[in-house]
Amino acid sequence: MIRPLRLFLRSTTTVIALFFLALSLLSTGVLSIGVRPAIAQDTSTDTGSTDTGSTDTGSTDTGSMEEEAPAALPPPLIGDLNGNGSVETDAFGDSLTRGVGDFIFPGEDVEFVGTPAGEAGYPLRIELLLGLPVSNLGEPGERLATQGLVRFAQTQPERRPDVVIISGGTNDAIDQVLTTDYQRSVQTMINIARATGSVPVLAGIPETCCDDSGLNLLINPYNGVLATLAVINDIAFADIQHAYSNTCRGVTPCFLLNQPEGIHPNESGYDVSGEVIVATLLGIDIFAPDGPSLLAQALGVDPASIQTIPDPGTVAPAS
Repeated sequence: MIRPLRLFLRSTTTVIALFFLALSLLSTGVLSIGVRPAIAQDTSTDTGSTDTGSTDTGSTDTGSMEEEAPAALPPPLIGDLNGNGSVETDAFGDSLTRGVGDFIFPGEDVEFVGTPAGEAGYPLRIELLLGLPVSNLGEPGERLATQGLVRFAQTQPERRPDVVIISGGTNDAIDQVLTTDYQRSVQTMINIARATGSVPVLAGIPETCCDDSGLNLLINPYNGVLATLAVINDIAFADIQHAYSNTCRGVTPCFLLNQPEGIHPNESGYDVSGEVIVATLLGIDIFAPDGPSLLAQALGVDPASIQTIPDPGTVAPAS
């Protein structure tokens, strides 16, 4: 059974929330110093006392073995990371988090999309693929840099999930929010998440199409901001636009969007968004040659069911 939505806004957290918001805005660098999410934890062991150099390996070429060994994946972001005895994930964003436009098949002519009555969007896919509850905190029409930031500051200090997925920006592009303001707000949300014991994960924004393709003049820079902040803060980034571009093979308009509505993903689009975020949570590079097959293996599903296409020009190794 899919758990019902858990969206609570409690006024008793407002004072604490505004404290975190003011502190983050005034001292952005302070909150991010010395705090590292689980994905960046060093799990290596100290092998300095082991003298491997004194062992004569003879004809064994350890150098070539090291070159052939696959790169270690970061630890998955699935589990009781904050130690409160439960596994909790929040998905925070706008209508693309809520799942507006879901359950519409590609190719259908759609001028207007509505909000599904029940669970939908990529949070539903995370629940179905991983078997874990996800609280869908998507708010249609909300600008991340303004209303979204205030709502996050109000709710996060009480919710304190293990992982909070932060997404949004399409409405900011509609209202022409400056990239610098968008960046400042996302960084503040990262700081608040960390200060309250949650691991933030950033999720990208799919490009729009059709009559709304002009929004990409800001959506693309927003995606660049998200990727940059992920590197600066050493946190995970689910590059949804990368997946859409690959899966649609660069053809526009992308069939993963409802058309000619042009802003919200359709059912297949949300499937791809969910795959990318789940792969990110599991520490799998879905854009690598074997990324989709590794994801399928981790989920125990048929590889043919994974819709996301890896980077072009790559060939998966023979099994």
